[in-house]
Amino acid sequence: MPVHVFLSYIRENSAAVDQLKHALINRDIQVWLDRDNLEPGLRWKAAIRRAIREGKIFIACFSAEYAARDKAWMNEELILAIEELRQRPVDRAWFIPIKLSPCEIPELEIGAGETLRDLQYVELYPDWDAGLQRLLSVILPHYNASSATSPPASTPVSASASSPIPTDQFQIKLGRVDIDDEVNLVNQEGREPSSVASAPETITSSTLMEVEELKARTLNVVNRKL
Repeated sequence: MPVHVFLSYIRENSAAVDQLKHALINRDIQVWLDRDNLEPGLRWKAAIRRAIREGKIFIACFSAEYAARDKAWMNEELILAIEELRQRPVDRAWFIPIKLSPCEIPELEIGAGETLRDLQYVELYPDWDAGLQRLLSVILPHYNASSATSPPASTPVSASASSPIPTDQFQIKLGRVDIDDEVNLVNQEGREPSSVASAPETITSSTLMEVEELKARTLNVVNRKL
């Protein structure tokens, strides 16, 4: 699921954009910024297209410096974002224009006779804190909604805590150590130890029957304690 906010800007506004980026990160909002997220060797145009398409929010940072530019890669990002905006529900905010300084929002068409100027923008330059709170009031519900619909992480359950020990993995020998373990278990249950505890090493038919009985009792004791 997309979790990041994409920031579109021009280099002249890097300081203000960094301030905005840190304000969002401090509120646990993941930010996608080209100079931070483009790894060496990537096809950067394809990476930017994918980041815009998969982003939870697209923020376009307009300014007087942007208005003074004849050309900017930001314009390409705006076109890609507008194409994505046209495919999204009209009642959900996704493309958010912000003003870093006094300027006009470009009159780029977004379809249905509307332009970017028909989208409500946020001004950060008169009062940074107030503008940031307005921006967060739109961004944070997207993250809270994602958290509310995400399934809780499952807690691994130990096999020994939920399942009895398989009988094919449980071995009983006629040695003293194994029988002594059984004696300790049955003593904890308040019963007398089995007579097999003192049985000789020689295997007889009666001994085998006692071993099978001992095996069944021991498994019951162990499973009750798990």
